[in-house]
Amino acid sequence: MSVPSDLPLVLPTEAVVGRTDPGSCLHAQLDHLLDAGVDWLSLPADLRSAYALGYYIGNVRNGGHSQFIGNAFRLNGVGPLQMLQDAALAATRYDLPQTLAVIRQATGWVAANPELARMQTGFTGGRAAELDPLDTALYAADLVDEPAWLAELAQLGPEIAANLLDCLGRAKGYVRFPCNPSHLREIRFLLTREPRVVVDETQRKDTVAKSARDVPGAFDAMVLRHLAQLQERLPNAGACAVLHLMQAHGQWQGIPDSATLAPVQRSAGAAPNEAVFAVTALERPHVMAILADKTVRLYRTRGEPARTPGLSVNLPPPPKGLVARLLALIDPAQRKKRRAATEFNARAQGTLRRANLVGKTPLQTGEEISAAMGKLGIPPVLAVHLARTGARPVNRWRLLHDKTGDGAGQIWLFGTEDDRLFELGAVAQGVMIRDRATGEETTYPPFARNAPQP
Repeated sequence: MSVPSDLPLVLPTEAVVGRTDPGSCLHAQLDHLLDAGVDWLSLPADLRSAYALGYYIGNVRNGGHSQFIGNAFRLNGVGPLQMLQDAALAATRYDLPQTLAVIRQATGWVAANPELARMQTGFTGGRAAELDPLDTALYAADLVDEPAWLAELAQLGPEIAANLLDCLGRAKGYVRFPCNPSHLREIRFLLTREPRVVVDETQRKDTVAKSARDVPGAFDAMVLRHLAQLQERLPNAGACAVLHLMQAHGQWQGIPDSATLAPVQRSAGAAPNEAVFAVTALERPHVMAILADKTVRLYRTRGEPARTPGLSVNLPPPPKGLVARLLALIDPAQRKKRRAATEFNARAQGTLRRANLVGKTPLQTGEEISAAMGKLGIPPVLAVHLARTGARPVNRWRLLHDKTGDGAGQIWLFGTEDDRLFELGAVAQGVMIRDRATGEETTYPPFARNAPQP
């Protein structure tokens, strides 16, 4: 995959005269390219470094280094180390030595603590205390007073400077002094950067989309990315089994896509009967358990849905290595996680004791339904379709209807982050995908061995 080194920055006319923040235009352009399958390292170094520094400082100011690290891992596989490396280039270009020093310290911490870095979320329970001093250091880095900030702004010319004062909300107090001038220096860089394309705001998105389509190999990379995500998130055997149970016992009653599953991440070493799912169907609380004898049981809990305890816990994997495990035993954060696991197991078992059994089925039933998706080519077809439609990654997956035998096919309901819903039907002609919002249907030919070619 090769992106031209002279990839132009796309700016609307309003940004060129300072009425719109050019930094937000840069971030929107690179976000679109990344979502379209363009590799981060193939982007021009000057643009990606400007993006990286803004992303880094914005995240730290909002939720600390912990939030930045956690979010960077989810940024289309870029990762915090690469983001920090690029942010350092921009800090050097903008002459921010103190900011650069903090970036280097953060880089050292992430490199020395790869497992702990993966656990960062920015929220309580997912924050490493040793990152707090770095937060404080960045807040105090390279600060300038108001006269110095205004003097830098004036270098852009009186008209642009006046427009930016209003755009950035200085009169409303959005710019507080002393402040780090990184954002202002980013704007100065972008407004003088070449090459660039200046278009009307109504044409900006189409221009950016065309630049993404022109990158060789980007579409194929996006399909592979979607396929990797689908392999992780398609319904497992337990989920398929409980949905089958709900259908068999009439738990859907007229609204076939009303059931959703909240799968629980089990802690290491958990017994099979601790695999519990919270299930919602028509506002009635249900739970499902996978038992040691490889049966799946569906329970309807007693009481109102609002009073049913939530069955959801997110536990990180245990540390690897003897020393790491010993340190985890005395680590307050690890003790808190172990208490959470114990409390969850107690709540799950307590809920099952207060529930009525609806039905049970062998886990093999769910395995057969899950395997059917692979045989019918659902994952590769869906990956291609998501790439073509520009839909966001998987968020929801529900079994809409399941028919076996007589060639009737099987139908699933698939949801994305932006609440876009697709019905997927395995029909004789191949795989049919119907967009629920528009009613548009696309049929892909039967899956053979390889993913359908775009």
